[in-house]
Amino acid sequence: FRFKIRRLGILHAGRKRRSSGDGECRVVLGVAVRLQKYIAAVVAASALLFPLSAISADSAIGLATRVDNQVSGIVDGEQQNVLTGTNVYQLEVIRTNDSGRAQLSFLDSTVLSVGPRSEVNLDRFVYNPDANTGAVVMQLGRGTFRFITGSQDKRNYQIVTPVATIGVRGTIFHVLNDGTQFVVVLQEGAVTLTFPNGNVITIDQPG
Repeated sequence: FRFKIRRLGILHAGRKRRSSGDGECRVVLGVAVRLQKYIAAVVAASALLFPLSAISADSAIGLATRVDNQVSGIVDGEQQNVLTGTNVYQLEVIRTNDSGRAQLSFLDSTVLSVGPRSEVNLDRFVYNPDANTGAVVMQLGRGTFRFITGSQDKRNYQIVTPVATIGVRGTIFHVLNDGTQFVVVLQEGAVTLTFPNGNVITIDQPG
């Protein structure tokens, strides 16, 4: 099994963002605030219009803002197709087929892009903006992923993989795990990889 840190072109839903100045930063922040309000409104409305017997409305933690091809969600052993606008829930497993892709946007503005033949378990999501508390735990299985941290304290995020646990600091990063190699590519911020043997690697240089 090989572990690498290198530049990697990973396809993901949505457009790439460049930081070219304060003006653009303000625009990006404004879009993030509007997206967060939109997600909260859609989650609340969907819970009222389409209640699920096995899932409480409070467990909706975000929604799929873009879906390409076949994507499924499994909650309490029940599988359903994930479409653009579908709510996602704590403890849900998201799977994509050979050509499937999904972009998941959460209540704290975290964004997770999931590539083809990938699986992620949305283990835990707690967000209380008034008390500035919360926790986000996701288990990334095989596949390709792009993760953008949201508005919570960066210490609240924990990304678990079969190879290492990833901690974040104001971060955009990519992960590839195909069962034979594990690749982490930093785009912005910093990540800390903690391995089962106790070794810790910090990546703070993009590329």
